[in-house]
Amino acid sequence: MAKSTNAPLNPNGYVSKVLLGNETILHQTRLHRIVYAKSVFSAVLLLLVSILTFLISDDARIVLSVWTASILIVVPMWLAPYIRSAHSEYAVTDTRVILKTGLLRQTVLDLQWKGVGGISVGQTLFGRLFNYGTMGVLGDSAGQKFPRVADPFAFKRAAEEMIQKNANGNASK
Repeated sequence: MAKSTNAPLNPNGYVSKVLLGNETILHQTRLHRIVYAKSVFSAVLLLLVSILTFLISDDARIVLSVWTASILIVVPMWLAPYIRSAHSEYAVTDTRVILKTGLLRQTVLDLQWKGVGGISVGQTLFGRLFNYGTMGVLGDSAGQKFPRVADPFAFKRAAEEMIQKNANGNASK
């Protein structure tokens, strides 16, 4: 889901709204689809329980109750990661790094390149297998971690190229 382009992944999203007139997106990514893993596992488990109930029970009310309960459990489990994923944006531009998560409780990190100390990436075994990880952004005063980011090393590479370019540009002035 990572993308290197001048067009934002979400044309109506936060990154689109805060871009300056001459600012260019160099790399953009989102949360990895792994955020849906618990939902998928739970949906499959509840589907199996529902099918077994259908096969075993002769009472239609019991079967209907199990199906209804399954739907009432699975829908909120899908909704939470969907909202989290739809409202998380991570972008590297030619002037700054922009990271935003959350809908009701937002976390926004918007640093000019001179304020970015570095980007760290942590990956578990599953993170390495499925290409996601926790990305840390170190600013002048504090750091912020963003878990389950898709293709974090591509983001880190794009950010570090801009950090290096900014450092070389400032050194020659």
